[in-house]
Amino acid sequence: MDHFSVFTRLMLLGLGLSEEVPQELRDLLGGDEEQKTRCLKAVYQLSMEQGFPSIVYDGLQKVFAQGNYTIEEDLNCEWFGTCLGAEMSYAAQENTLSYLACFYRYYGMEMMLLKGFGLCPLYPLPNHRPLGDIDIWLFGDLEKGDRLLEEKLGIPVEKDKEHHTVFTVNGIMVENHYEFLNLKSHRTNHLFHDALERLGRENPERVQVGRGELYLPSPTFNAIFLFRHLAQHYMGGGINFRQLADWVLFLKRDASKVDWPMLIDLVKKSGCEPFYRAIMGLSVYFFGLRADSLPAFERAPQWEDQVVQDILMDNATVRGSKLSERLARFRHQRRKISLVIQESVLMTFIRTGLQSIKYNAKD
Repeated sequence: MDHFSVFTRLMLLGLGLSEEVPQELRDLLGGDEEQKTRCLKAVYQLSMEQGFPSIVYDGLQKVFAQGNYTIEEDLNCEWFGTCLGAEMSYAAQENTLSYLACFYRYYGMEMMLLKGFGLCPLYPLPNHRPLGDIDIWLFGDLEKGDRLLEEKLGIPVEKDKEHHTVFTVNGIMVENHYEFLNLKSHRTNHLFHDALERLGRENPERVQVGRGELYLPSPTFNAIFLFRHLAQHYMGGGINFRQLADWVLFLKRDASKVDWPMLIDLVKKSGCEPFYRAIMGLSVYFFGLRADSLPAFERAPQWEDQVVQDILMDNATVRGSKLSERLARFRHQRRKISLVIQESVLMTFIRTGLQSIKYNAKD
């Protein structure tokens, strides 16, 4: 087996989407030590690039539980260390969310958690999903919340951002959203944002995190938000398998609770049906979800393959701020962009270029 096939099998085992260990994988892990170590080092590196080494390690442990297999000691220590790091990050975010929820509640405000930590319960081991920053929404009380942070806690708040303010608590960056999506980057974001504004206040789920209480969005909100967030990242800096796994595990748990006609209507109106069909196809034919648990869709294997290849490639290889470099980068991204938005290529370049110039000037 090549290292991508091994990565894929271990990923599915770690995500709880597969229970079967193929004989080819057993043969590799029980075979030549040098070949096995070389392959597993490549798998570990790929798992780091794709955003969830802990999940792949969990898959490896499931294999080891079924036979007398070993792993090279130094690699095992390093891999296990990444798992501990994920667990420590989870604990730190849990404490920070508890603190923030209690703080805002004291001053009469409610807090909603967007994606990130709120998706951890989807995973077999919640504290093994890697975490970045924290995204919150204060149900319209952003200015009050930011002012109280500065006045009561002395926490500086950066306000000159695209669609959220930014502050740091206990060393963790928090993005406080006043818009769910960047409305200046692409006109079709307005379609999704208008729906999210309506849904944000409808049937949120109250949950306990530590000593604090906060809200999680409804399944339909999550479906729309996660889909558009995934699409935006795909045509921008790129996505990884961890982000795609968030979508798949969300579907596995909550697909039956989603207002699919609403999402599909937004997909069609915004022109991102190719990307929708690609990730729905990957959810079934790559990750193994049952097709009958999802709304009917027309499969497009060529787009599924494109998304997988783009995930494996670093599509942001052309960097720099000169016009020639921007043009080269845009040509590099053009294929991806075509799956997500259907506005003119020139207009897309103008929009993204002006946004980049604007924020580079502020930096």
